[in-house]
Amino acid sequence: MRLPLILCLVLGACRALSAQSGLPALEAAQIDTLGAESDFPSKCFDAAFAGPRGRFFLRSCAVGYQRQEIYLVQFDGYGFRPVEIQVPESVNWPQQRPRLTHQHSDSLLIGHYANALLRFNLNNQQSTLLPIDSTGRKVILQTAPGIPGETWVLAKDSAQVYVFRYADGRFRQMAALSLEGTAFSEGTLYSASLLCYHNQTLWFTDASGLIVRMDAATGIFTRFVLRSPGETEDGLIRNLTVHRNTVYCTRTYLNKTTLLQLRTGEKQFLPAPFGPSTIGEIFKLFTDRSGNMVIVCEKTSKITGALLIDAGGKMFNYAPVLTNVASSSIMQLDGQDFKKQMKVLTREGLFLLSLRQPGGIQIYFPDKSMRGMIELPSGDLLAAIDKNTAFYPLSDPDVAVLEPYHNKWPVWKGQRFLADGQYVWYLSGRKFNTVYRFDQQSQHLDSFLFDLKINRIAVLPNQKLVLASIPHLYVFDVQSRALNLYLENGHPKVFDFGKQVHDMVLGRNNTLWLGSNGGLWQVDLQGRKSKQLAREAGLQDYRVQVVCESRTGLVWFGTILGGLHCYNPKTGRVRVIDRASGLASNTVVSLLEDDEGYLWAGTYDGLSILDSTGRILRNLGLSDGLSYTEFNRFSYLKTRSGDLYFGALRGLNRIVPEKIINGLKGLTPSQVYLTEISWFDPGNVQFVTRQTGLDQLGTIQLIADKRFLNLSFALADYSQSSENVFAYKLDRPGQQWVHIGKEHQLNLTGLPAGAYDLLIKGLSHNGNWSEPLRIPLQVSAFFYNQRWFYVLLLLIGPAAIFTWFFLRRRRSKVVQAEASLASRIADPKPLGWLENLEAIAQNTLSGKGELTAKYLADKMAISERQLLRKLKAETGMTVKDYIQEIKLQKARHLLESRTFDTIAEVAYACGFNTPAYFSKVYEKRFGKRPGEYN
Repeated sequence: MRLPLILCLVLGACRALSAQSGLPALEAAQIDTLGAESDFPSKCFDAAFAGPRGRFFLRSCAVGYQRQEIYLVQFDGYGFRPVEIQVPESVNWPQQRPRLTHQHSDSLLIGHYANALLRFNLNNQQSTLLPIDSTGRKVILQTAPGIPGETWVLAKDSAQVYVFRYADGRFRQMAALSLEGTAFSEGTLYSASLLCYHNQTLWFTDASGLIVRMDAATGIFTRFVLRSPGETEDGLIRNLTVHRNTVYCTRTYLNKTTLLQLRTGEKQFLPAPFGPSTIGEIFKLFTDRSGNMVIVCEKTSKITGALLIDAGGKMFNYAPVLTNVASSSIMQLDGQDFKKQMKVLTREGLFLLSLRQPGGIQIYFPDKSMRGMIELPSGDLLAAIDKNTAFYPLSDPDVAVLEPYHNKWPVWKGQRFLADGQYVWYLSGRKFNTVYRFDQQSQHLDSFLFDLKINRIAVLPNQKLVLASIPHLYVFDVQSRALNLYLENGHPKVFDFGKQVHDMVLGRNNTLWLGSNGGLWQVDLQGRKSKQLAREAGLQDYRVQVVCESRTGLVWFGTILGGLHCYNPKTGRVRVIDRASGLASNTVVSLLEDDEGYLWAGTYDGLSILDSTGRILRNLGLSDGLSYTEFNRFSYLKTRSGDLYFGALRGLNRIVPEKIINGLKGLTPSQVYLTEISWFDPGNVQFVTRQTGLDQLGTIQLIADKRFLNLSFALADYSQSSENVFAYKLDRPGQQWVHIGKEHQLNLTGLPAGAYDLLIKGLSHNGNWSEPLRIPLQVSAFFYNQRWFYVLLLLIGPAAIFTWFFLRRRRSKVVQAEASLASRIADPKPLGWLENLEAIAQNTLSGKGELTAKYLADKMAISERQLLRKLKAETGMTVKDYIQEIKLQKARHLLESRTFDTIAEVAYACGFNTPAYFSKVYEKRFGKRPGEYN
């Protein structure tokens, strides 16, 4: 069926969403309103530009830049910040600002003003103007990107329209077209959708009745006049777009908008077969960077229909994605892949939409608690439901009445069901003493009663079972009905299982893996030897609930509160992956490996997907389509077709792994980036704060007495960005990651001397840790901690020793004199004692020493308790309050005398760790903020 006919059936003039019901629908999994709490004056944006390390910038709507209001803004994950477009000093912008039109590279934007091309560097926010010719008579109408590193420029003078190609730092005129019969002479074009390049062909329009095609190789023009017979005036042309070698545009005439197309080989633009829209209805076209196109139909700024055509020509109903987010007219859709995630720019705000992968998750029994699953030899799937003693077949998810598969099956909740190709095995009975075997072909049910309380069973080849009954293992021969204790060295092996065996899995090489309250047990059934892994082996929690042996031989096991563990039998090493690593929850109850080697971990707070190395790819939750986020033990299954089933407290989830994984492929890993940094720059001898050029800082030099650094940063994962958490580390021996939660600022003081990197990483709500951001530091040590000082000591050592003995002897005489004087003074006045204490405190602050209660007590030759008692009696203050008062009084003196230029210098000079805390306590004490002294 031809594309226009399908469009006709799908859109039906966009008058009803029901017209698209025959197409697969895409849905939004997560909708985020970016900068919702920001007090930024305007949130109308019509273009988005990607910056380095995941930053992104927004262009204000046309009204804003025509009025010289804030034109370009940056969103840093938490709010908007205006970006000043700096230009050469010789340029004076007139009333109307230049227009940025497209992105040339990661850090370079292209725009134009008058007769010059504007290049704007996002890193340093510097601009360059490049005139297109020396005459200055040609005015640029529009620019558009070509192949990487190339920009096409449309310009005009009084007689002609010119096409220029800009590449490698220079302009080249490609062709010229007469203005006669066009509307180009009316002025500058402000819509970026009126010029586009595709496959060696340039398309542009005068926005009225003419579309021009230019062959980039030959410079030959072809004109297409869009006025129909009988029309008395030109229509308004917008949305010039090329998708899959078909050229699209919209034409509005007498308040009716029609979507037109020019297919390969056709000689004129034709309207879609469904004809024009209704009065006031308009089309808008948007493309992404993966070859998808979205057609949106609006009426009175409300969406009435939407369609996505992907790079392969497949179509999807896109209305469910957009109707719940856009309360006003859509200005732009921006994204790498509209089938995965995109930004929606509207007149009222900015939104981020993350899409649910169609067909990836299907829900059965949405209001039931699942307690077990089994795939019969025939391929039929059965599920055990809580508070029922029957299995139920999986059929249509919407079936309301459940019919049990086999009424005679005794079922007890909380059990694993096993299949060996012919039979189904499970443990049941209120005393956990009966094993059942079901033959689907004959519908015969056998039971085996034991004088044991059985925890778990495992099926061995040749009709044998392994029974776990604390504290032993038994091997049961089904044919002979013989039950034998598992022996090691000729004696029954006593296992430290604790009070429960939670899981038992038969792995490769006839090895049995048991998860218990006593840790993970490895039992070699053939070699008759066993090994226990518990806390001493590095387990974060030795209560193992579920075990899965991967195809690579690694053994994964989930614990009650210690997260997921990975054991390598060859090396004996254990690796822990917990919530701090990005796992959805530290309680892991189910594990399955799919056909591609990805691991799926069901937890008490979502489903985590990991690759074969243990890297977390994503955490799935309710917004991704899961029935519930708390999964049940024993209720998980991988079918022979490769589908995965996870039972939850509410509902059973069928997972099609390849559809979920394909949705994750191609996504750019998030990066942490700086938004602001402050430090004392020894080169400029002042405190500096940088908000630009943050990726070209180089090594930051910190001097010995100002070893502090203040940083703000963000993670370029803007979906639920308020849930992003961070950690930092000084890349030095023995240093560990310091987790700071959702705090996205760091105030580091007292940094250790040396050359090293400051590392900052971020964790998104999906469980993905970013690669660390590295900030090189060179921190100077105090002179007496540097090598040259020790060399100097060696050189002057003999003189220093002589001087030390001389001063010690002199000091001894002074002490004797003071003791003699003290003996003649019966009781010194308290005021003299207090003055002495204050002098010691002031001298300590002046010498930049650490002022503490212990220090003062030692100097006053009394205990800390005596110091507190005496100070309380004389001043009514505690030692802590007294020290703070001394600091504040000194700060007041420094502020009034204007000794320092900044508040930070005053704070550090008075022994406060941060300027913010200093300002807070100062205002509380004196009723005046430090900043008011300037």
